[in-house]
Amino acid sequence: MSNRDSQFDPSDETRQWVGSLQEGSRVDDVYLVWRKNKLVARNGRSYLALQIGDRTGRMEARAWNRADELDERFKVHDLVHVQGQVVRYQDHLQLKVADILPVEQQGQSDPAASMEAFVPTSSRPVGEMWSELLAMVEGLSDRHLRNLLQELLDDPDLGRKFQAAPAAKSIHHNWRGGLLEHTLSVCGLVDAMWRHYEDLLPGLLDRSLLLAGAVIHDLGKVYEMDPVTFEYTDEGRLLGHMSLMLVELDRLIRARPEFPRHLALQLEHMLLSHHGELEYGSPKRPKIPEAWVLHYADILDGRMMWLSSLFADLKPGEWSGYQRLHDRYFWKAPGPGEPSQEMQADDFLESPSARAHGGMGASQGTPDQGRTSQSESARDQGGARVSEGTPGHRDTEAGGDTDASAEKAGQPVVPLLPGLDGSGDPTIPQGSGS
Repeated sequence: MSNRDSQFDPSDETRQWVGSLQEGSRVDDVYLVWRKNKLVARNGRSYLALQIGDRTGRMEARAWNRADELDERFKVHDLVHVQGQVVRYQDHLQLKVADILPVEQQGQSDPAASMEAFVPTSSRPVGEMWSELLAMVEGLSDRHLRNLLQELLDDPDLGRKFQAAPAAKSIHHNWRGGLLEHTLSVCGLVDAMWRHYEDLLPGLLDRSLLLAGAVIHDLGKVYEMDPVTFEYTDEGRLLGHMSLMLVELDRLIRARPEFPRHLALQLEHMLLSHHGELEYGSPKRPKIPEAWVLHYADILDGRMMWLSSLFADLKPGEWSGYQRLHDRYFWKAPGPGEPSQEMQADDFLESPSARAHGGMGASQGTPDQGRTSQSESARDQGGARVSEGTPGHRDTEAGGDTDASAEKAGQPVVPLLPGLDGSGDPTIPQGSGS
């Protein structure tokens, strides 16, 4: 290999992006290792099953020769220089690896910054989003909330992490800058709902409180997930982003004796209740109007981003594969003059084994979803976390007062709109994800 084995400049614009590779392409470039497993083929020989990628996408790779030797050279989340050729296997592109070596990052003091070429990044400039958020906070009419948030965001370490963090490990806003992008979107949604109800029901909602809750609702994810690998930290798994943020928020409020107690209670309640339901990881369910608005804005933003990603792999008029998390198929409606691709009856039928295991798995074009546990992907996606043996869960979509009757019976509540963390995975209790 060339001297790129030991030196790599992430600003190099001549690289071979994963998204541009085609069958037959000869590859000689640097990629991030997302997954590595040493397996045994039918002939008894070991091989490496890899997933490599950059900010344009990921690709499966196989090293059929010298598996033991290559396995010792690198680990998951290393940058590696790969040589090989792209082949087609079972209708998917796959890289046949000839050689692979680790690389060093050139002149980079910030590991997250050096990974910009290798992890998905928000399409919006992070600096532009950060300025928008600071301007929104500065415009809050409540001085207590404004000063509190300004002190919080003035922390250079938190600000750097906020601008780099993904909103979730998978499904939606799972890219560098995704947390900031999601936060701004939720702020826009709650502000729009405030304007709507201020005309209909003047005084019902406090705009400053709504926006402050939207800013802090997922901010604990800067501690919950690693901005480079998108993996959960020890603190994230053991405590979760709500608990981590509550500690920080409470510390700042206690240092401000003039901060109104009722305002502190409302803001902290919004933080703890934004997943909406106990079974989705919220210690409390929404009990003030602002908390309810925040919860639904969080759900809506997560689901719209997830659908956008799903539809990106569909043609107009095409149906998605079966989406186990939401227990349904989705249709990308054709535009004017575009033909509809009708789904065949057999496409709707699940095999008994698929039904017994909760469905047919992920849609085409979203391989990671099928490999993610239901609880984790539900957290990221904001979809319904439906357990096996929960008959009648579809009926809750049409409405019905499930809340009171379930509470009286001591059973888990099935919400009208299933909960989400707004980042990409509804959850089992805090600590495994969103």
